[in-house]
Amino acid sequence: MVTRASQIVPERLRRPLRSPSFRRLALGKGISYLGDWLMVAVLVGWVYESTASIAQVATLMAIRLLPPIVGGGLAASLVDRLPRRRVLVWSELACAATVGGALVGVLVDSRPMVFAFVGLCGLLGMISTVAGNALIPMVVEAEELPAANAIHSVGQEAAMALGAVVGGITLAAGGATAGLAANLASYAIAVLFFVGIAVDDERAEPNVARARGEKLGGWGTCSRSRARPSAMPVRHPHRDSPVAAENLRDGPAAPERCAGAPRRSGWAWAG
Repeated sequence: MVTRASQIVPERLRRPLRSPSFRRLALGKGISYLGDWLMVAVLVGWVYESTASIAQVATLMAIRLLPPIVGGGLAASLVDRLPRRRVLVWSELACAATVGGALVGVLVDSRPMVFAFVGLCGLLGMISTVAGNALIPMVVEAEELPAANAIHSVGQEAAMALGAVVGGITLAAGGATAGLAANLASYAIAVLFFVGIAVDDERAEPNVARARGEKLGGWGTCSRSRARPSAMPVRHPHRDSPVAAENLRDGPAAPERCAGAPRRSGWAWAG
């Protein structure tokens, strides 16, 4: 029997939503994005009302949009080296702190202070975005990943559009302070969703190990070579003896090699 829901939304798009962790991630990021763009909308209105300058509005937008572009590589490097759910939660809390600083700037009517905190929020927001994207493969099955990415992206775009609309309404009703307070509330709600995400350790561990490179002794990334079958090395004073010839033919078990580490030569004799 074909239901109305199956007619509107295909089964392959509904399947990732069966994961409670993915639902928390998608809802949390959607609410966080809505709050961010609500803040941008009210601050654009606040700057224009106080300066009547298009240049000042353009400066605000550049300060908000450039840090994520510049800091994208740094954000990816940080997320690869730390537990991703923890990075997501702490980056959201840090963003909330910067929004609190921007709120103080609005209250004291300091545009430089507001601009500085908005730029910092943009940089920290990129870390949160990268961490959220990196969590998706850890909360859905591999065959559900394309649909999960699509749902995640569409939800964020819808939240951005809705945030701009709500920001205009909030600015007209309560001013910039109300909009920034609403953004703080959105971060609090998002964090509550994020702390409930259960990460599949079996999926997370290979990614963390790869990111850390399994460094050994400061030499570089290590990988264990597959050992070849060999006879047990036996102490013998002459290399051209039959025993040594057998050892040279097969060789000892391949050691753990490290990229960037010097090769060790010589014989390891069995005692």
